[in-house]
Amino acid sequence: MPYVQVRKSIASVVRGAGTTNGTGIAVTDSDQVTALIVAGTIADGSHVISFEESDVVGSGYTAIPAGRVFGTAPTIVVGNTLQTFVLDLQTQKAFVRAVITTTGGTVANIIGAYFLSTIGIDLPPVNSPTL
Repeated sequence: MPYVQVRKSIASVVRGAGTTNGTGIAVTDSDQVTALIVAGTIADGSHVISFEESDVVGSGYTAIPAGRVFGTAPTIVVGNTLQTFVLDLQTQKAFVRAVITTTGGTVANIIGAYFLSTIGIDLPPVNSPTL
C-alpha cells in the first residue's frame, strides 16, 4: 500500500550559535526526498540550512551539490518567523541529513528539519526545474 513517510532529522527545539548536524535518514527506497524546514520563533542570528548525504548513517557525510537541490536552501533570519521552506533533494547515497549553522544566535531560536519520502507512490517533485 502506498504512503508518505515523514522523518525527523533535526527536532524543532531552541538553539543558539553553532552547528547542528541532523540525524541521518535512510533513503534507500528512493533517490529523491522532500525537505521541510520549519522556522518557529526566530529572535536573532543567521541560520544557514544545508544538506548532506552518506553511505553510512553515522559518518562520511558530504554536502549535496547545489545542482541536486531543487529550490533554494534558506538562510533563516528574524523576518522568517513561523515560515516553512520546502526543497527537493536528489540523493546518490543511502542516508541524508540536514545541517543548521547558526551565527549570531544568542537567544531562543526554534528551527526543525524533516524529510518526506513516498513509498509506492510516484509523485512529481515539488520544486523540480521546468523541462
